[in-house]
Amino acid sequence: KTGEEKWKFKTGDSVSSSPAVSDGVVYFGSRDNYLYALDTKTGEEKWKFKTGDSVSSSPALVDGVVYFNGGDEYFYAVDAKTGEKKWKFQPGGEVLLTQQLLLVYNNKQFQPGKSMPVYLFCAIDIEAASALGKEEQKRQKEADKHGITVEDIRTKYISGDITLEEAIELQPQHLKIDKIKQLLSLPDYDKIDAGIELARSSSEPAVFEALLDGCKMGPGRDVLGRYHPRIIINPDVWDIKYEFKGLRGDNVIEDYVIEEYDSERNKYVEYAILNIIALAPENSNIHSSIMRSNITNICSAGRFKNVDILANLTNLHSLNLERCESLQNVDGLANLTNLNSLELYGSVDLQKVDGLANLTNLTSLDLSYCDKVQPKPSIEVMTTRAEVAAYQEEIKKSMK
Repeated sequence: KTGEEKWKFKTGDSVSSSPAVSDGVVYFGSRDNYLYALDTKTGEEKWKFKTGDSVSSSPALVDGVVYFNGGDEYFYAVDAKTGEKKWKFQPGGEVLLTQQLLLVYNNKQFQPGKSMPVYLFCAIDIEAASALGKEEQKRQKEADKHGITVEDIRTKYISGDITLEEAIELQPQHLKIDKIKQLLSLPDYDKIDAGIELARSSSEPAVFEALLDGCKMGPGRDVLGRYHPRIIINPDVWDIKYEFKGLRGDNVIEDYVIEEYDSERNKYVEYAILNIIALAPENSNIHSSIMRSNITNICSAGRFKNVDILANLTNLHSLNLERCESLQNVDGLANLTNLNSLELYGSVDLQKVDGLANLTNLTSLDLSYCDKVQPKPSIEVMTTRAEVAAYQEEIKKSMK
């Protein structure tokens, strides 16, 4: 009557769905992935139900059940009193709700003559969908009984995508992946190395495919702002953040450049991922740009404490390892005979460079601010084959 505020309720994101009201309870969805039920008089939360994505559709109530669309492409039925899921159904299209009718859009359209498209609808069979929901509940109990706890496997089994036998067989593999990922995600080189060794002990391509999902080579800048290819790591799989900026070429935007804003965290993850790439079996189903045989250029400034794993990347032509402050030797580069450019600028703990002695194609070598390196180069930034060859002779003498 007066327009005065009686109460307000804060969700985790914006609210775009219209509410449904019944028996003193208001039901609505939020973009924070929840459907809410509140007391209409007090605004007190009675329950909330979590989905896999935002809830922007308006709910409908029929016979004590709340029906609504989730942004995760599922159509949900939830008990209006308790907020417990009765079932969910994946209809293959958007479900259009009214209080009297529940319809599903089949992702089909036709255009008679030149008129506006006419969309085809069909009614959801609530009884059939409810039966499917009960079958899912049965599978949930089976999953609990057999200890199927890995979320991805559990979801596939409960939705009927895989059998119970397949779920039981896949569980150990995913547990191994989870253990490897846990070790690789720690900001501790020793723990990461333990995860790398665990991955090395597995010859299963599926393990590497899971760890490298979404990873690929992409454009980036080194610490001096120069353009270098970089490993783009999937932020949905790994806890890593990038800032993307346009790379301007000859009056056009050529591509996007990766510039990190969490470099301390990112250096550990990138060290881990580069090791996994170097170990991945050739028959792994990963992005072609990170297959070992296709990698010719790596910029990994500040990432490595040892370079032994790079011995597997035999097609490398250019390698940027500047400011790898924990790096003490480059023995792992000894077999990279195609290498022609190597930057070790600012690797302050680097001492031993015997691994460079026989790299006959090396024409560019930067050892500036590597004060502990032996033998000490007379030219710190070598830009010709003759300069590099002369230093390699000094290395060979020191090895005798």
